[in-house]
Formats: sequence, structure tokens, C-alpha cells
Amino acid sequence: MVIYIFGKLQIVFVQPVGIYLIMKSGIFLNYLGGKTVAGSKLKATNGWNSPNEGVTNSSEFSVLPAGNRAVGGLFYHLGDDALFWSSTPKSSKSAWKIRLSHDWDSVGIEACGRLTGISVRCIKD
Repeated sequence: MVIYIFGKLQIVFVQPVGIYLIMKSGIFLNYLGGKTVAGSKLKATNGWNSPNEGVTNSSEFSVLPAGNRAVGGLFYHLGDDALFWSSTPKSSKSAWKIRLSHDWDSVGIEACGRLTGISVRCIKD
């Protein structure tokens, strides 16, 4: 897992053919039954703070709660949240992120400032 500032990848990342960043469009989430239930199917069964109930990881995606790095360099939400950049920009200063939390089964799709450091997860076509 790489902490990534949207549009400023400092590590060379070669995206193999057939491998994609998760898109905001929800195709991936629809495959898992929609964003209201996809969180429980994506999250690892351990490594999360309580309550994290009803988690099955049936997708075998095994998301862990890495939290995020704020603009000032401090890390937050470790154990509570998993945040991933989508491939979809929102504006010149923000982009869409995918958010999973220890206290709900759904998946949030939210705007996030591009200077925030959050994870990247890719899926294979």
C-alpha cells in the first residue's frame, strides 16, 4: 500500500495493463451489491477498531484501516478508517475518495483535498 498525494506520486508507479485505480462511478461497488453493503464485503475481518461488526471480507479484498496523512504530516484515523483515491478528480484542488469506516458497513464516496495523503488500491480487469 502506498500513501499518495493526488497528482504528485513521488514513487514511480507503472500501471500494468488490465490494472486500474478504483473509479468513483461505482461499477466496482455495484458488483458487491451497492455502496450500502459493500464495506462489510471489502474489509478485512481483523485489524479494525470496534465495533466493526458484520464484516465478511467475502470479496477477499482485505481492506485494512490505514487512516490518512494530513497536510501537516500527522497521521490520523489508523484503525478506524481506510481511504483510497479514486481515479476521478472533482476539481483542481480536490478529488474523490472511497472511505470505509470501522463503525458502518457502507462505503462513502467523498471529496478530499489533493494534498491529503491517502492510500491507493487497484483492481484487476
